[in-house]
Amino acid sequence: MPQTYRYRKHVRWVLYKLPFAAGLLFAFKAVLLVSLPVSPNAPSDALMGAIIYAAGAFVMLIYAAIGYFRYGYEGSCFTLYENELVWTNGEDFKYLRYNDIDRIDSQRKRLGRSRVRIITSDNAVQLSTIIENAGELILDLKRELDKRGLQHRYDQEELLSFLKDAAIFDQNWERLPENFLRFMALAILWSLTGFVVAVTAGGGTAGGIIAAVISFFFALVPQYVTDRDCTRRISYEANLDEFTCPARDKEWEKRTFKKALLLTALIYACIYAALILAAHTLG
Repeated sequence: MPQTYRYRKHVRWVLYKLPFAAGLLFAFKAVLLVSLPVSPNAPSDALMGAIIYAAGAFVMLIYAAIGYFRYGYEGSCFTLYENELVWTNGEDFKYLRYNDIDRIDSQRKRLGRSRVRIITSDNAVQLSTIIENAGELILDLKRELDKRGLQHRYDQEELLSFLKDAAIFDQNWERLPENFLRFMALAILWSLTGFVVAVTAGGGTAGGIIAAVISFFFALVPQYVTDRDCTRRISYEANLDEFTCPARDKEWEKRTFKKALLLTALIYACIYAALILAAHTLG
């Protein structure tokens, strides 16, 4: 069965779904400003606001339309068939027969994404970790080349480096939706705590807002530490001879997150205790 690999979902959101939603919101705001009664002293302000929102809506909707029609619903994708790799982008196609692949070159990272270039005598396509399950794709492609005795057309160490980066991206993006509600609950709780503590300590509303923002970023730390440790685990346990990367270990991830959360909470509490003590001492 042919296997197809596409852009990650968040890329498709950035390409046209979020701009489309923003365009509709701006258009709604423009209509609202025009239709609601305004003060006789400031009709020009309402009109100017409506024009700005309408211009924003126009730009966002045009951007969304270009993204949709340029990249299609799924965007750029790769499909592995029995004898060839097919790259598709809208109505553009490139066909790369496995026997015709001259080499797979590792490319310089761009915006933190690893890339490889798959080259034949008359075609070339670029594969990056922006493609969902890009590691599985490169594994399948390597198997097809190995079956044909074409191991000399790629560098195994370079390919393993790409496989590790692809595994890191895949696992990080899998964890994101799984941990989203937990992160939001933590961020809201800590932000409210920071706000209340700062106001109680005499920092006023401005101080409370600053404390809430800082607390929000504190809530990111446990997830950052978990992702960092998972990245290290993949890097250390990847096997060049077997050409494999470790699969996710969700129990290990939970333990890592809990340790990071407890340490972050302890540091967070110590900082606010010190601030309260300093405020009372100075007061």
